Amino acid sequence: MSRVIRDEMLGAGIPGERIALLPHGVDTERFRPATVEEKLALRRELGLPEEAVLAVYSGRLLRGKGLETLVDAFAAIADRAAGLGLVLVGSGEGQNLSIEDELRRRVAQRGLGTRVAFAGRVERVEDTLRAADLFVFPSVFEALGIALVEAAACALPAVASRTGGIVDVVEDGVSGRLVAPGDAPALAEALLGLAGDGALRSRMGREARTIALARFDERDGVARYRALFREVSSPWTSSSPPAGAPRAGGAPPPSPAARA
Repeated sequence: MSRVIRDEMLGAGIPGERIALLPHGVDTERFRPATVEEKLALRRELGLPEEAVLAVYSGRLLRGKGLETLVDAFAAIADRAAGLGLVLVGSGEGQNLSIEDELRRRVAQRGLGTRVAFAGRVERVEDTLRAADLFVFPSVFEALGIALVEAAACALPAVASRTGGIVDVVEDGVSGRLVAPGDAPALAEALLGLAGDGALRSRMGREARTIALARFDERDGVARYRALFREVSSPWTSSSPPAGAPRAGGAPPPSPAARA
């Protein structure tokens, strides 16, 4: 699903012609940018502050997701970014690696209770994404990060870790900022930079949406999987890759521009 996994397979000696790079896709109509009016209405519906710059994380609240680093980074810039809020969407309840209770303690100890919201599990994560201004994804490692793709489809610029498949989604300096995993000061500065520059967020958000449409539209993904299934179920072998299912050195074909 990402170049790093493809490279691991190549490193393990699997022939390149036996590998197809097929990233997961998302519904780019369900996950889409919000207009100014839609964003305001969503914030009112969700009980989110209307005037704040909102950063959002979505995913499980587990160890390894870098969320301790995120809270430390947010605390470090809280005084310099008075209008910045953070929404954590997801839960760690019932999971062995849950860090939710620890995160809640850290937030309380740092006096951030009015600035950091724990949204828990939600049925329509797209509503929170579309109500936000930027996405933050500080994982220590991710094979790809489907939550990051969903955020990109909603035209959210991202601050994320330079690791795993995340680099397939976020282009540093183009659609977001990439920092080293676990580097709280770098994460803090990247958040501060995006939080304070609305024009930069808009520009990077548009690029994020373009990347999502070009690489991660689920309609393209279905077509690529179909092409691959046709090939592997064929009674003969082919020396060339199936249409739309790129081999080890390739990249997924772009979506039609009309989908923008």
